[in-house]
Amino acid sequence: MKRKLIFLIIVMAAAFIGLQYTSNQSIAETADEHDIHSEENILSDDHDHDAHDDHDDYDEHETHEVDMHDEHDEHDHVNEESHEGHDHEPDIHDQETHDAHPDAHDSHDAHGHSDNEFDGSIELMSKPQTNEAGITTDTIRTGIISKQIKLTGEVTFNQDRIVHLVPRISGVVVSVYKKLGDPVKQGDVLAVIHSRELTDIKSEYLAAIERIANSKINFERESSLWQKKIIPERQYLESKQNYTETRIALQSAERKLHALGFSEQYIADLPNQPHESLVQYNLTAPSDGVIIEKHIVQGELVTTESPLFIVSDISSLWIDLQVYPKDLESVTAGQKIFISALEGKLTAQGIISFLSPVISQETRTALARVELSNTNNMWRAGLFATAIVTPEHNGENNTLVVPKSAIQTINGNLCVFIVTSKGYFPVTVETGQSNNTHMEILSGVSAGQTYVSNGSFELKAKLVTSQLDGHAGHGH
Repeated sequence: MKRKLIFLIIVMAAAFIGLQYTSNQSIAETADEHDIHSEENILSDDHDHDAHDDHDDYDEHETHEVDMHDEHDEHDHVNEESHEGHDHEPDIHDQETHDAHPDAHDSHDAHGHSDNEFDGSIELMSKPQTNEAGITTDTIRTGIISKQIKLTGEVTFNQDRIVHLVPRISGVVVSVYKKLGDPVKQGDVLAVIHSRELTDIKSEYLAAIERIANSKINFERESSLWQKKIIPERQYLESKQNYTETRIALQSAERKLHALGFSEQYIADLPNQPHESLVQYNLTAPSDGVIIEKHIVQGELVTTESPLFIVSDISSLWIDLQVYPKDLESVTAGQKIFISALEGKLTAQGIISFLSPVISQETRTALARVELSNTNNMWRAGLFATAIVTPEHNGENNTLVVPKSAIQTINGNLCVFIVTSKGYFPVTVETGQSNNTHMEILSGVSAGQTYVSNGSFELKAKLVTSQLDGHAGHGH
């Protein structure tokens, strides 16, 4: 019984497993059939779409095939010729391109202009027009291109016209009347100093005056008595000696006052001056000029060792120039020189008054000095200056010379505008030597021709503008 039950269970389990397997197999087959059907539908749709497109393309192809039939024959013919040209003429394409535009080439040649220079002229201008444009004319003539040497230097005070005011006696400053930069005249009182030493010298002089008077009277009396044999000769000689000594003492005191700068008139008037003046020393200006340095203040104790004022006559200045050894043979004392400063705002002419025979060890240059008149007080010490020296030229005037302002560069050529009755013509010239202002002309023009000396740049601008307008009119 038990065996039958177990057998029954096994059979039922096998039946269930078989049923489950059959169900799964059915489901899988159904899914495969559905996928196959979907793919067939897709393929069918694609086929219909492709067939529709092929039909449209076929229609267009038939229409286009008729139009292209003749072109196809022509294309084959051109390709055949092109293929042959390619085998035998590698640059045939460039040649055909050039030949395809012969008119353009001829049109360019028809201008008649060279690529290196301008042709034509500028019409003559009226007098008001030339004045407005700054155009001036001149005649080409011969001249000399002189070598010009450029020197640099500095404006300094004329050391021959500088005064250092040092007090001649020690004392205390009680008053100062002038300040830095003030102009002074000869004899002006710049400061007042009180000095005990000065009081002693003045007192010594006044005492010597009194002694000399008494000594003179005594000597005259003793001389009279000795002549009358009233007094012995020894007494007479003693009075004479005393008179001589007092006279020497007076002269010594007077010399001391002169050494302090007092005039003869002041010394003679000293006995009549008030006692307060005995201590006073006036520091005065010895000459006209300007105070360029001041080293004094009120209440200061001053001595005779340092200057209190420096006064310079600025109506005359020096310009110290540096000359390099290579230029020394062309620079000499007494030579005329042109000087400028402040970028040409100040100009002057002078003469080299001194040329040092010594080369400076620091700068390796020689000093050339020019004395400059500065009556208008426009020049200032300390300014940097530039000088132009033109050495003497012994040659003849056999070279054509024009100002540099007359020469313009047109298409790489140096040109001068010649003036004729028909207008202004640019003429190519060959140039030679030049200096800062002029240039030598070797060929291209001749002496006597009228040319534009200033304002030639305005003519060049007009010429360039007209040339560009001409090219634009031809479509270039």
